[in-house]
Amino acid sequence: MKQVLLTLLLTVATITSFAQSDSLSIPANTISETTNTNKPSYRTWSIGINGGGTMVGSLPGGMNDFTKNNVGAGFGIYVQKDLTHLLSLKADILMGSFSGNNDRLQGDGSKRILKYANYETKVNYAGSFNVVFNLLNTNWLTANNTVNLFTTLGLGYMGYTSNGVRTADSMKETLKNGSTVAALYFPVSVGAKVKLSSMMGLELGYRVNLVDGDNLDMTHYGTNQDKFSYAYMGLQIYLGSKSKPVMSWNNPTFQLIDKTTQELAAMRGLLEESERQNKLLQAKMDRLITDSDGDGVYDIVDKCPGTAVNTKVNVDGCEEVKRNTVASKPVEELKFSKTTTPEVSITEEDLKIVKEAQRNLTFYYERADIDPSSHKSLDKLALLMIQKGYRLKLVGYTDNIGDDGYNLFFSKARAESVKSYLVSAGISSLKIEATGFGKAQPIAPNNTPEGRKKNNRVEFTLLEK
Repeated sequence: MKQVLLTLLLTVATITSFAQSDSLSIPANTISETTNTNKPSYRTWSIGINGGGTMVGSLPGGMNDFTKNNVGAGFGIYVQKDLTHLLSLKADILMGSFSGNNDRLQGDGSKRILKYANYETKVNYAGSFNVVFNLLNTNWLTANNTVNLFTTLGLGYMGYTSNGVRTADSMKETLKNGSTVAALYFPVSVGAKVKLSSMMGLELGYRVNLVDGDNLDMTHYGTNQDKFSYAYMGLQIYLGSKSKPVMSWNNPTFQLIDKTTQELAAMRGLLEESERQNKLLQAKMDRLITDSDGDGVYDIVDKCPGTAVNTKVNVDGCEEVKRNTVASKPVEELKFSKTTTPEVSITEEDLKIVKEAQRNLTFYYERADIDPSSHKSLDKLALLMIQKGYRLKLVGYTDNIGDDGYNLFFSKARAESVKSYLVSAGISSLKIEATGFGKAQPIAPNNTPEGRKKNNRVEFTLLEK
């Protein structure tokens, strides 16, 4: 008995280990969201109850020892755990009874004469562990099946009692003096399930139980071991919240194809958006370097547009007022053009443009991509740097949420993103320094959303050339 129980436990452990390793071999992103990495939550436990007919023998294998086997009643219950979409582990218990006699003539017209004229067997218990293979969960037609086919293989331990009427004297005799006979058996079944609701399914099945013995019907006849079959109908009840799908009804193949299709569509959308942004950026670059009146001052900062041809103007694009002082510099030196940069110092107006660019700078959530709403202020800063030859220092910071190494990388990435935008606007990369300090130097407490928002920033420092 101990050896049998040990064999059952080892079998279950082996099956469970195999199923879990098979489940883990499926990449997480085949079922999960693309960037979230959160695995979907499924209902994996269920219980079942069924009833039907039992008899010695089986449909494909014919009779056992007696020529006529009568169908008796059978009853079963089970608990099932879904390990993957395709594989489940089931523990079940079966009870039933069946009988037989030799009333049916043999093929040559003679009657079979055995020690017993008839018999009756009662299966007191038959417990088994089974591996369940779900066969229709690998198609690309639907995300959730309503009909599924299955097959099972298992190992079990049963106890039964039998009695028979002797042919010679019609006396009733019991197997082993009425004691329960124990034996190993190997259940093999096929069947179909129909989903009735999110909580229940209808199950139809046929199981052949191959018994490690030849006295199930009180008689040793021939060289084959006995077997008995169980045809049944029952209900499978799924445990857990209705909001979660049942794993055995869920189709990972369809989900993978659907998810891949969505990702391809998203990638096409990103490519189209990138092309659109490039066109917008080119249009902005064209506006930045437009000088409609030809006075050498770009339209975006020209405070006196429409200046007459050949008029000498100052850095604001307005007509230069000559001063008759010895210390005054020639007007020509004050003129700003596309090829010359005046010797200037940082003014309050310049600092105002820098502060505005820093204040209006925003990024997409949890990304280093600049929000388009920031472009106007950055364009003004770019023009200022082009005109006056300023240098710029960019320092990125984050809040204290997350890994320190990642925060350091992320803060520098955002500073580099600002640098890249300004370089694309015509600023030399040598004039911009970008670095990141992660969560260091907070300017507000990190224990509130408002404080963390302030700490996620890029600081601008304007430097003379």
